[in-house]
Formats: sequence, structure tokens, C-alpha cells
Amino acid sequence: MSPYDLQILMLSILPLLGAAIGYFYVTLMIRKTGLFAVHLFTAIALVLLFGVIALIYWGVQTYTVDPYLFIGGAVSVLTGVFVSEVILVIASVLRRKREKRI
Repeated sequence: MSPYDLQILMLSILPLLGAAIGYFYVTLMIRKTGLFAVHLFTAIALVLLFGVIALIYWGVQTYTVDPYLFIGGAVSVLTGVFVSEVILVIASVLRRKREKRI
């Protein structure tokens, strides 16, 4: 396993960390204010910010080494961002539906 493989793994996990932080933000702010869509979009923006930071870091580390390595890592990071966004939205909507029933 090369150092770049470990970096790709860590940078793919970074958007998942953003999704976890965003989910806790959404649940906390819904309890405080009762607004759902505004806080969900804020959490989505947070996940995108984590993804952009990961992508910029990856670009700085690898673009001068090999452009194909950059493209492979960028695809991994963008896949992580997409999966994180889907997880965040589904978990938030399910949480909202569950709290409305109670």
C-alpha cells in the first residue's frame, strides 16, 4: 500500500466526517428552531466544504506527480462526497419523519 493509497482513503473519509457533523447539526438545530430545510441545506454546504478542502489538498499533493493519480483520487473524493450527501439527506429525512410521528 503506497502513501497515496492511504491519502485517498483518508480524503474519502473526510466527507463522511462532514456528513456526521452535519447530521448532528441538523438534529440539534431542528430541536432548537423547528426549521428543517434551512438547516439541511447548511449541513449539505458543510459536506461540500469538506469535499472541496479534500479535493484541493489532493490536487496540491498529486497533480505535479501524475495527472492520472490526481484524477483517480478526485473521483474517489467526489464519490465520497456524493455518498455522504445521500446518507445525510436520507438520515435527516427519516429522523424528521420519526419525530413527527411521536
